[in-house]
Amino acid sequence: MSDKHDFEEMLEPAQAAAQLKISVATLRKYSLIVEDVTGNGEYFVRTKQKTRLYSAQNVADLHDFKQLSKDASLTLKEAARQIYAVEDAQQSAPEVVVDPDNLNQGQVVELLQLLQSTIAQQNEAIKNLQQQVATVQKQNKQLLNMQQALDVPKKTTKSVQTELKFDQPDGLMIFQIWNQRMWSACLSRLSRS
Repeated sequence: MSDKHDFEEMLEPAQAAAQLKISVATLRKYSLIVEDVTGNGEYFVRTKQKTRLYSAQNVADLHDFKQLSKDASLTLKEAARQIYAVEDAQQSAPEVVVDPDNLNQGQVVELLQLLQSTIAQQNEAIKNLQQQVATVQKQNKQLLNMQQALDVPKKTTKSVQTELKFDQPDGLMIFQIWNQRMWSACLSRLSRS
């Protein structure tokens, strides 16, 4: 006998929404998108009154879905396809037991159709991941450019500090004016980016 329970605690929409820090209406919207993307109108467990209930895994997946749509600048449907595509591929691929010695033409056609469907799903998942990687690379490049723009004044300031003589009042004044102009130019460049 195992100590594992055969039941899982389910959350009502208000509880799940609170954990996700979204409204119940937004949770309903997200749930509809998930059901649409998975092609399963009964993806979530429902009560007799047709109210959705959410497992801990559902809440975790919805959290990932929410974060991905915000962080990767994806539409809600695109984010749902990425989160639920892998899970769907695992769930939708039926286990086919085939005796290679006794295959008829219908079984071969069915097998090929299943393989084509699986390949199409995997290609779609790969395409989505490639788009996400491209977006992340673009964001990283922008961040590096911004960092370099901020590093330039620091390097220039240090080189000017070594060139100017601070024991002379005129040198200090020149440095202060130059420093103000340099930071103003940097800030205006950053605000245009």
